[in-house]
Amino acid sequence: MDRQQVLDTFGKSLMTNVRDFVLNQYSDTLDGKMKDEGSKKIYEATQDMDQKLLRELGKELVDSTLHYFLWHLEQEITVALVLEVEGTKLNLAEISDGLPGELYTEDGWIERFSQFGKSQFKG
Repeated sequence: MDRQQVLDTFGKSLMTNVRDFVLNQYSDTLDGKMKDEGSKKIYEATQDMDQKLLRELGKELVDSTLHYFLWHLEQEITVALVLEVEGTKLNLAEISDGLPGELYTEDGWIERFSQFGKSQFKG
């Protein structure tokens, strides 16, 4: 498995199991489908708000969180994100040109692996 395949394996998992999961739950909250008290309060509080804008802001917040999480992993010496592939351990920060940058662009993880696409605020 080459460098890009390793990064993409992680990126696809991150987009599917974190970004899309959170944005699906957020969408269900805005749609009134969630039954917990906190979600019900959010649903009631947002009924008179611009729903499209709220969804875009949700994407922006999730993406900023992922960006700074990846940046932290890349910058923090005591933390390493290591994937074991075919018996070889690979440090993702070392094989990437910049982990946060893997999220963006037309061939970044968000565009290729997330069901939600990029935020309208990211150009």
